[in-house]
Amino acid sequence: MNYYGHTDIGNIRANNEDSFAIKILDENYIVSVVADGMGGHKGGKEASSFAASEFVRIFEENASAFINYSEKQKHNFLKNAVIKINKQLYKMSQKDEALSGMGTTLVACVIHNSAYYIANVGDSRLYTVSTKINQITKDHSFVSELVDMGVITKEQAKNHPNKNVITRALGTEASVEPDIYTGFLTKDDTVLICTDGLTNMVSDETILGIIKDSDDASFISQKLVSLAKDNGGTDNITAVIIKNFAGGETR
Repeated sequence: MNYYGHTDIGNIRANNEDSFAIKILDENYIVSVVADGMGGHKGGKEASSFAASEFVRIFEENASAFINYSEKQKHNFLKNAVIKINKQLYKMSQKDEALSGMGTTLVACVIHNSAYYIANVGDSRLYTVSTKINQITKDHSFVSELVDMGVITKEQAKNHPNKNVITRALGTEASVEPDIYTGFLTKDDTVLICTDGLTNMVSDETILGIIKDSDDASFISQKLVSLAKDNGGTDNITAVIIKNFAGGETR
């Protein structure tokens, strides 16, 4: 297994409010989280850092049991972990005025053998990439809702003035409903987990080409972040790559 995560402040922002965490449980078992904070330097970074590290901590404590859970139990475990983190963040924001209004996106991915399990809140994304690129998560954003309703096209969404308005986040409300996704990886699949600082600056087609051209997760992650900076770097940028997962099935 070849994995790497890279984050960068970008060209415009004064602080990096992105966070990520990766934990290898064994050669065929990994948990990784990407979070994009909001609410000012202290609040945004506090929210994203706490969400990423806390999810990994909760999962690590239950990793052995998770393997033997039914699909429904796995779904409920991921959902409840995110709900718990949201409650903790919301309480923190209520108690500390400096953290008032803080929040974060979260994409948490567990891979065991060929199966993946994802919890998502916000507009950070997870893709699987082989001969084509597939966005697995769905953005919780204003423009995504407009696209779903047929008000605007996907192309129009890319330049919409409200494209950064998200409709769901951790910590901003007392309750939250995460989306849960499950599926299977093939032997040659690459997983990309990233913040919108990457996807707003680099097209899916370009991301696909960079991933297809290399087997080095470190090179890919840093290349994607560097290209996002070259293309403007208007936000913090984070990219986690998990490549050549040994447990993947050949299909």
